[in-house]
Amino acid sequence: MPGKFEERLPLIRKGLIDEFTPSHQISVILAAACIIDQFGVNPIIVLPKGIIICGWVGYPLVLLVISLTIYTAMLLGRCWVIAEHLDKSMVLKSRYAYSALTEMVWGKTTGRIINFLIDVSVFCSNIPALLIASQNLQFFDATISNYTFNFSYCYWLVILGVALCPLTWLGSPKDTKWISAFSAFSVFTCAFLTWTCMFLDETRPSLQGRLPSPDWQGVSVAFGILTFQFGCHPSILTIQTDMSDKRKLSRSILISFIAIGALTLITASLSGVLYGAETHANLVRGLPVNLFLYFDVILLTLQLFLSTIVGQYTLFQDVEDKFGIPRDLCWQRCLIRSLIVVLVVVFAEILPRFDLVMGIIGGVLTGPITLIFPPLLHLQFRRLLHEEKMRSRNGDKDKTEVQKEEPDLTIRIESQRQMLGNPASPKNPENFTFDLRFVGLPKVNFGLNDEQISLTEFAVSFLVVGIGIIQTAMATYYGATAAVKSTKFLPPCIVSVEGASRITNA
Repeated sequence: MPGKFEERLPLIRKGLIDEFTPSHQISVILAAACIIDQFGVNPIIVLPKGIIICGWVGYPLVLLVISLTIYTAMLLGRCWVIAEHLDKSMVLKSRYAYSALTEMVWGKTTGRIINFLIDVSVFCSNIPALLIASQNLQFFDATISNYTFNFSYCYWLVILGVALCPLTWLGSPKDTKWISAFSAFSVFTCAFLTWTCMFLDETRPSLQGRLPSPDWQGVSVAFGILTFQFGCHPSILTIQTDMSDKRKLSRSILISFIAIGALTLITASLSGVLYGAETHANLVRGLPVNLFLYFDVILLTLQLFLSTIVGQYTLFQDVEDKFGIPRDLCWQRCLIRSLIVVLVVVFAEILPRFDLVMGIIGGVLTGPITLIFPPLLHLQFRRLLHEEKMRSRNGDKDKTEVQKEEPDLTIRIESQRQMLGNPASPKNPENFTFDLRFVGLPKVNFGLNDEQISLTEFAVSFLVVGIGIIQTAMATYYGATAAVKSTKFLPPCIVSVEGASRITNA
């Protein structure tokens, strides 16, 4: 493939230079905080029940899913470094990093498909967050009034949606590190508050530590929920593009995944020992009412609310670009973002249980994005890297070697006079070319080798892909089956507000 990646001619567009200003680069610790922000508080209040229904299998299942997601996240990070090495114009596509990687090796059609899957996944991921936040608010107002006032979470969903709309009009936060830091702090604080409430509970069931027997359906649904929870790979790629040293992404991944994994296992272990099969699907719903629980519920709800706002910006920006909506505040932006929030609320009113939603999404959408595509992408990029190095050794170094002396990046750009808005441009609207230099970009020592992929790497990659395919199929089937059964006994809000409110007591 000689010359395929040496020269790209992307069209310049409004706001291009602003997107590559290096003033918002983040460190390893802040990157880890951003990843923890993506995880949120779900490992504390949602995952314990999903783990416990698997019996003793649940705890090694957590370790398996965390190990797989760490491995595939690191593969994706390496793919991006290789992609920037092969094609310097990839820096222009950092806003849609995942789909840009797939487009580079598999073509535009596949890139569009992946981009669609990511958009749907982001959209669906906000549904459980709103459901959990609204149920927490119903629980809070009921307990604080001694159950004399019980406002259904079905109505809280609408209120939260209305409150979300004006906040989403503010555009995309170019620097959310303080929000991410607060979210990470909230996650750890909520964990300690939850543990405190569990130890203070004097009404625990008498049969402590009684775990259910594992079955295929429970394990499959739990696998989907865990994959949904830990499969934030598109966001991880976006975080990597903002790091001051992209090679250190693996450190941020390890810090964040180990921290959240530890919180998950500790909470699930305490729940299994203290409550066993009686653990509530929303853990805080089964805890004794006290001052610690009130603070816990408020902080949990606030974190879920903020993560919903931040988590939707990728979807907002992609939809706005597709419809050609200006990037400044305008009525079109307010309308399209409000419509998306309305759709999220409508789906939350239709679907009966947040844990089933997470299981189905984890199987259908997050599974392929997290477990199937990353190993295949890595194999392709390793092959391209080897071919590029071989061409370099054969005398084509002037086209393929990475600049080591200058940190500046020069990209050739083809555009038109109308797009540039330059009055000095020629009257003829024919395309012309010029060099655009981005000054001050960090010099990256890629540290890449051109060794061919070993048999062990092939075996591990296809093992992970195989696990991903099996998990996707089983989680989709069992998750859909459980959703149908649940709807028969626990109707969604759109069918019966009173009946749906019983879910919070299930």
